Amino acid sequence: MRAVAFLAAICGGCGFHVPANPGDDTTVDAAVDAFVEPAPDAFVPLGACVTSPKYTTGPDGHRYFKTATTDRDGGVDACAADGAHLAVLETAAEDAYVHTFAAGDVWIGYDDLKTEGTFRWVTNSSAAYEHFEGSEPNDSGVEDCTYVHASDGTWNDTNCGDQRPAICECETGYAPRPTPGCRAMTGNTHDGRKYIIHRGSGAAKTWAAAKADCEAVGAHLPVFADREEEGPVNGEFTSANWMGLTDAATEGTFVWIDGTTPAASSIHWNLVSPHDNDTGRNCVRIDLDWEDDPCSDSKEYACECEP
Repeated sequence: MRAVAFLAAICGGCGFHVPANPGDDTTVDAAVDAFVEPAPDAFVPLGACVTSPKYTTGPDGHRYFKTATTDRDGGVDACAADGAHLAVLETAAEDAYVHTFAAGDVWIGYDDLKTEGTFRWVTNSSAAYEHFEGSEPNDSGVEDCTYVHASDGTWNDTNCGDQRPAICECETGYAPRPTPGCRAMTGNTHDGRKYIIHRGSGAAKTWAAAKADCEAVGAHLPVFADREEEGPVNGEFTSANWMGLTDAATEGTFVWIDGTTPAASSIHWNLVSPHDNDTGRNCVRIDLDWEDDPCSDSKEYACECEP
């Protein structure tokens, strides 16, 4: 009992974070990356990376590991399995160390998958440090994920489905979100992101039922940062299909189910949409262009599976 009390005493103010309940549906899937404080007497086990001999301790006290060759999301999964995350390079010194440690092109945890042109760290770190090469990032084609150049250590944005090793970073007390079940399911990959495609006889569902079906396996209806990301997924279907966009909360204000707002450059309504002040049309489907339809309609859909 004294041992338990001692652990509670020393861990009560550690500030460890645990992921929000992925099944909580009290909001419109807002804050996908939200974390909540554990109870004062909660104990978060240290990740395996803290003691694993395959990790090397850097000058900042964090520990690093280079994975096998994989796409970017595979790198996230590999790091999470050890209780680590893709490297977050917050200073020039850390950047220089990782460049030397990597000894090759490697993924780091910086991307604009949520909002085109707005890069963020996988841990939601507020660090403003960047080291892109020349005119990069330039989103040439579909380029949403970042890697470090082996030659000079500068960064470049590239297709998230490219293959290269990733650098995992281990921080004491960091707790990654549980890997969703959809990661083990068969799906089609576009830009390195897995999509579970529901099409064909009997696959069509209402928007709410499709949303629930995706969430049951840890996925969500598609959220597209740009039109280049949207095209290949829509190409999986021969008819209209749901995406994760709705104005159910406020008529005329369309938001993605993760709480973000579509970028102006990604929006392409058809000639009759959106149907302003029509509260019977609150869910958005895509079929080359966008249209807000009744959420009670049944349509095919894809589930986007994040790592």
